[in-house]
Amino acid sequence: MRMIPFECPNCGAQLNVVEGKTHMKCGWCGSDIMLRPDGNGVKASLNINVNVNVDRDEARIHEIDAKERSDKREHDLDSFVTKLHLIVPLVIAAIGAILAAVFFTVYAITENEGYASVGALGLIVFVYSLLFFAANDGNKKR
Repeated sequence: MRMIPFECPNCGAQLNVVEGKTHMKCGWCGSDIMLRPDGNGVKASLNINVNVNVDRDEARIHEIDAKERSDKREHDLDSFVTKLHLIVPLVIAAIGAILAAVFFTVYAITENEGYASVGALGLIVFVYSLLFFAANDGNKKR
């Protein structure tokens, strides 16, 4: 279904309507709006039986508030992703360090070289995770 943009005839707020809909209520001023298909979209008119008058400035304030809330959500998401880029490598590094410590300890007790190999793998995971963390942390500060 296609969304068609139009302007509320009462308050001027920018609205969207699903194609084919014949009436809707303005989310800003509460006006009941009648819709008819137009060559380029829809023609909107007020349903005078249920009209609510609101100042265009008030509708614009609501529109700006909605944009600010949307921008804040976007900023919060960016902040969360940035934190993940910093936290995930550290968690993986900790897992690598634990693997290395456990398997090198088991190798020291049993002298089975298989444990030393897994310990070395844990050490490699630890080092590469810290390098990845350092690279990402450095990029964020620039």
